[in-house]
Amino acid sequence: VKIGKQVTVRWGFHFSSKGTATGSVSVNGLPFTVEPLSYADHVGTAGGASYTGATSGLHTIGENNGTRLFIYDSSASASTNLTEANFNDTSYMFGVLVYFTSD
Repeated sequence: VKIGKQVTVRWGFHFSSKGTATGSVSVNGLPFTVEPLSYADHVGTAGGASYTGATSGLHTIGENNGTRLFIYDSSASASTNLTEANFNDTSYMFGVLVYFTSD
């Protein structure tokens, strides 16, 4: 949903077979380019099941001047981007990201 420059995206995925995926986990194809910010990130929430290694709160970050969101595990001292090692053949995740666009 886009109201003015504010965009709200609900997203989700469910693996039936992870295959040979590698690297950081991202959801590609946001409907509008994320506005570039120098002072903060566009943040949302995430949840799911059948994933490993994520021990704290999950959140999403919109890619500045891009159309992807990344999924992070946050602790009191750091945020770490989830990778393929956090998922298996039955993992699923869902979430919401609210961001602003320059469009």
